[in-house]
Amino acid sequence: MGMMRGDEYRDSLRRLKPEIYYLAEKIASVADHPSFMILTTHYMEEASYLCDRIVIIDHGKVLARGTLDELLTEYSAGEIIEFSVGSVFSEADFPAKQHIRHSKFDPNTAKWRLVVEDLVEYLPQLQREFENRNIHLTSLECRKMTLDDLFVQMTGRRLDE
Repeated sequence: MGMMRGDEYRDSLRRLKPEIYYLAEKIASVADHPSFMILTTHYMEEASYLCDRIVIIDHGKVLARGTLDELLTEYSAGEIIEFSVGSVFSEADFPAKQHIRHSKFDPNTAKWRLVVEDLVEYLPQLQREFENRNIHLTSLECRKMTLDDLFVQMTGRRLDE
């Protein structure tokens, strides 16, 4: 699932959670005046959009706090490449392993998930490896870390687990 931005998320929030949308818009309209709202949510996308400052709490323990950019800069471990291939591919087959911070294969979805230092630098190397071995991609998604990814990284689990 990709992150929605701007008008797309605002429209979605307006339809699905009109009371939160109304409060957020009200607070934003008086931005000149000191004001705040405490929002507790399990929806990381919602927190990313609505909150200037975020506190990540797990089982009553504060794990991190800051703006979204501060949290992602301080705690994130790179950028994400998720892919599936039409043939057998193992961890030993990855090129430039020193650029991979974490790799995981999900047998349920048959997808690899790599966290790399710099996806713009690493992706061409991975594509060359696929070409050299005549391996065909069946799916590919590249993206920056999100607040959701950060929560999983910090706690070792998704919110629904």
